[in-house]
Amino acid sequence: MEHQIGKILYIVKYILIFIILICSIISIITVLHYEDGYLAPRADTYNWHNPNFKYISVKSISHDLAYTDDIYETPLDILKADEGFEIVSYSKNWTGEVLNALYRELLKNRHGSEIEYLDSIIVYPDSPPSDISGAWGSYNTASEDMEYIFKISPIYDAQLRFFMSFEKGQICLYYGDLIDDVSQMARTLSHEYGHHYTFHYFSNPYDENSLHSLWDEYYEIRGLNEYEQVKTKISLQEGQDYRDNHMWFLHEIAAEDYWLLMGSTSYKTVREYMDVEAALQNSIDEYEYSWNIDFDENTINVYPQENYIIPLPQEVKGLDTFFNSFIEPEYEGKKDRDICRPELTYMKVENKNDSYYQFEWTDCGADKDALYTFVGIDNVGNILYPIKTVRAGEPREAKIGRVSLETLYSIWSLEDGIAEGNKYFRLYVIYDDGHMVSSDPIYIEFD
Repeated sequence: MEHQIGKILYIVKYILIFIILICSIISIITVLHYEDGYLAPRADTYNWHNPNFKYISVKSISHDLAYTDDIYETPLDILKADEGFEIVSYSKNWTGEVLNALYRELLKNRHGSEIEYLDSIIVYPDSPPSDISGAWGSYNTASEDMEYIFKISPIYDAQLRFFMSFEKGQICLYYGDLIDDVSQMARTLSHEYGHHYTFHYFSNPYDENSLHSLWDEYYEIRGLNEYEQVKTKISLQEGQDYRDNHMWFLHEIAAEDYWLLMGSTSYKTVREYMDVEAALQNSIDEYEYSWNIDFDENTINVYPQENYIIPLPQEVKGLDTFFNSFIEPEYEGKKDRDICRPELTYMKVENKNDSYYQFEWTDCGADKDALYTFVGIDNVGNILYPIKTVRAGEPREAKIGRVSLETLYSIWSLEDGIAEGNKYFRLYVIYDDGHMVSSDPIYIEFD
């Protein structure tokens, strides 16, 4: 009998110890240590970059930018955000109020609790490392370890130590000494935060141990199974293949989708353009050639997304809801809006004085506030051609090539040089509320 009682007391003792241990963990009696900051680079440290806007030559890279190795030892300014991350600047152009403006711009990108897992934004004065040359921004993740020590006293003189690992992100912005305005950083910042947002909610696409990845669901909703060029296996995301096919990598498409669906609208601009025929008429009236093709990375009706083949994210049913649902579960998107995509057609016209291609497109129904922009893309020379902007009610057509206009005393002609080589053409439609649709691209091999 005594043996049985002793055995029971022994079991009860360890049951009580187990209960105390569980209660201690649940109540988190004492957190003694938190290890902050990035760990040394290791196998589970990843890097993504965005050599974005390769079709736009709006920023001149000076070869005079030469810095010593110790330039990054002392930051010129550090902003500590209420959300827990830091904005660290090594650039003379990004201090004080300018750095505050960059912080405010970041917060204009729609965000949720994932922002608490952003460790830092770093502004560098010059070019990025050689392995991501040409990039205006990059995104990195690294594991952080949080060490907890739980005291179980006074009932039981012991303590429990354990580590929790989680990922935090870092955004790097380059060429800070060449630019000094937030508008010039805004799109890169939004794109890189798009990586942070999607990696946090979809899961890290490089983590082979992830059991709850939403990348497959995103791939299906986006309709990317229709494009064999899409690269879903991105474990080897560096090298020439990555540079050449940047717009086809799944995580890059997702970052661009974030920019269009959830990104800040502060610097998204719309500009209007005239085609070669309108330019010729304008030149005769004003005695000067006034065809203006000025644009930059914020000109949304010319360069809404890097990939010029796939539909825009606003055209994909359910995608807006999918992205926003992570921070707003009841978000329903724009379900009540019909998606109408214009159809683009063309024909070649040749006569004694003219040799041009005429493009026409269908309307999108009730589109009183629609603005159509016809764009050409030279995917070999990495050049964008804003060709013509048309408002609702105006003839839905544009011309490229050589056109002429006969007057009483002479024949005037003008050629835009676009109808050469091989090019893609696409029509973008934007409404007053920012909603966008597009045509399918047309590929033409010119003579």
